[in-house]
Amino acid sequence: MIGINAFEDHLNALIARAKANTSLSHMTDEEGNLASWDSKIWVYTNEHHQSANLLFTVEAKQGGVLSSYKHIAALPSPLREVIMLYALRVIAKDTGVVNKQVCVSIARNILARVNDIENLNYQQLKEYAKGKTKPHIAIANDFIHFLNNTVLQYNPLRKLKNSESTKTGEEIEIAQKKKLPDEKCIAALGAITYDTIPLKKARWKTGSQELQRDAFICTMAALAMGAPNRLAAEQTVLDAQNLQKHTEIINGKEEVVHFLNWKGSKGYKNNQNHIISSMSECIERCLDYMLKATDPMRVLAKFYTEPSAPLKSILRKKDCDPKKWQRAKPDLNEPINMIKLGYLLGLYNEGAKIQVIKGTEGAYKENPNTRNSIYIKPVERINNDDVLQITNYSIGDFIGLHRSTRSVLARALGLSGQVPLINVQTTWISYIKKIHPAFPEMRNRTKKGVCDARTMLFALSGKQLKVGAGGSVPGEFSNFFPVNPKTLGEIFSSEISPPENKRKSIFMRHGFSTEFLIRPHQFRHYINHTAFESGVPKLIINLWSGRKDPTQILHYIHTSDADQANMVSDIMFSEGVFDIEQAKSQIRLYSQQEYNELTGSIASETSSGICTQALHIMPCEYLNDFETQCLFCEKSCHVAHDDEAITLLNKDLKYQQQRLEQVANFSQFTVSKASQSWYKVHSQHTEILTQLLALMKDKDIPEGSLIRLLSTQSEFRITNLKTQNIEIKQLSLPDADREIARIISKKSADDNSNDVVNELLELI
Repeated sequence: MIGINAFEDHLNALIARAKANTSLSHMTDEEGNLASWDSKIWVYTNEHHQSANLLFTVEAKQGGVLSSYKHIAALPSPLREVIMLYALRVIAKDTGVVNKQVCVSIARNILARVNDIENLNYQQLKEYAKGKTKPHIAIANDFIHFLNNTVLQYNPLRKLKNSESTKTGEEIEIAQKKKLPDEKCIAALGAITYDTIPLKKARWKTGSQELQRDAFICTMAALAMGAPNRLAAEQTVLDAQNLQKHTEIINGKEEVVHFLNWKGSKGYKNNQNHIISSMSECIERCLDYMLKATDPMRVLAKFYTEPSAPLKSILRKKDCDPKKWQRAKPDLNEPINMIKLGYLLGLYNEGAKIQVIKGTEGAYKENPNTRNSIYIKPVERINNDDVLQITNYSIGDFIGLHRSTRSVLARALGLSGQVPLINVQTTWISYIKKIHPAFPEMRNRTKKGVCDARTMLFALSGKQLKVGAGGSVPGEFSNFFPVNPKTLGEIFSSEISPPENKRKSIFMRHGFSTEFLIRPHQFRHYINHTAFESGVPKLIINLWSGRKDPTQILHYIHTSDADQANMVSDIMFSEGVFDIEQAKSQIRLYSQQEYNELTGSIASETSSGICTQALHIMPCEYLNDFETQCLFCEKSCHVAHDDEAITLLNKDLKYQQQRLEQVANFSQFTVSKASQSWYKVHSQHTEILTQLLALMKDKDIPEGSLIRLLSTQSEFRITNLKTQNIEIKQLSLPDADREIARIISKKSADDNSNDVVNELLELI
């Protein structure tokens, strides 16, 4: 019967409305088709051609390609649809694709643990939140807020608390230390780099047919150890270059500084990034190797951009194997076709042939003794006006893939039968530009993470990186397919992280155990921490790390909170500090600035003080029953001798005292448990405000000190921001139950007197 389950009716109606009124035409699914409400994955692409994979499956794979989800089931209804509703809300937000993907991933992780959304409870959420970071919990709370507002309107969930708030100082310090990588893993990467890119160039394997996955990982790791940077955001879009040097004579001694032209991220401008001398030799060797291994793809990118250009504008004769040049006999002043160019670049196996139509000049039967034998022609002899014979069997020949009976690539390209080479070439280039819409511009996941495929350092092919062996994008396993920076970052992360399923990390492939692993961001923490311990000035470390805000170094130096507090004055380089008179007139603003500098966090000014919650991540949802909304919130700090706030709080105090009197005089107060309960809580809060005001006016407390209420510990904490000293004042609350009993006793006595008077009046 309709209406028996109100929650189910509400949810079904909600989903039905969304399906009827929401267009999904701006997204595709896991198979590249138009997204639908039955999809397992939505692929969202923004205006910068950056994409996010939004998963609605029972499990997720770290760095997994779309094809790997072929046999993974979708979440059951209505869990899947609820996450889709949240995904639509996230897509509409003005945030990056990485943030959108993370938000939906966290929502999926929460609901994938339950069978029935109606029975989702706080205990399950609390279990999920164990060990999670503050940003993670903030996103989880955003999803909980969404559920409460749209799905669980009549049975809302409590939001999660930050797990770190319950940690002891020792636990926080241990967690900070974990951000540093194990040095045995750093040493292992060094050994792997020595084996993969040896000192003797004669042992290098830079050929186009060689797998370069390990060499790519080693070069990325070497760069990450050479300078602190945002690895996936910055290194993946570096331009092709050798390690550069700057030499100066200082005190009669020649000093050499190594650097690379670097692209900044997070708003930090491009710069010449210093490379530490101890890593210069390794980085120089890795870059030299990588430039040789990736040169063919940069040439191919030039061809894809302008296929009608003369050969001399994209390739020099001296850069080719003389034997290949002699066999192909290309004309430098004329355009070259993709197949012959691929031969010159070494993108085909030795002796590769292409199927052509009968009668093609230079063609011959593959099997002369067979009546229906196909006609083939060596790749080096293919001419611009040749016609290829395209079948499901031969479809991959022209991009150097092994022959296949599968028709996936044929369907993707829409080719079959007798097709002129120029048409095949045009179709393939159009396909590349469909996969990489802004080509030759290539992007990673960040807003400023952009490079040109023609000048890109890590211009690697799908075959070199062993990408797409599962067939996620038809043809991406080819030497002719360029890999974008976003995928480069994902590959690096997955290769040094804990292995999943049967995949082996780079450590395991080189004989190390599964215990060897590094998180990408640990490199940055390691360099910052090591530089700091080596005595490098903190300002230099900040500039070297590409930070706009010098206080951010506090997040990368893994010492105790006490040690950090002592170094605060050395880290600050702010301009325009208030003088004493200005501080007196703007105490709250001055204290807010000092708090920002001390902690490296952002505080927000409020009507009665400052708020220490990261409002740009987690909007305020705290409410109380007073006029001044921030009172009693543990994220709120009040400033000693803040005259404006004191005036406001005094007015609030008088108003709340009047409310207490009104409730106490209420005729039903003696029998109304609700009124008595309200009076008890409100009288205690009013007393807290009274004591807070007394502290804010206390002449013994320095101006600008922060006063924070910790109600759970029944104390005020007073912090002198100049000395970092903390004083604790115990909160002393009156016995509210005794006061309520006194009011009831008095009212009862008054009521009895009135009854006697009324009885006498009735007798007259």
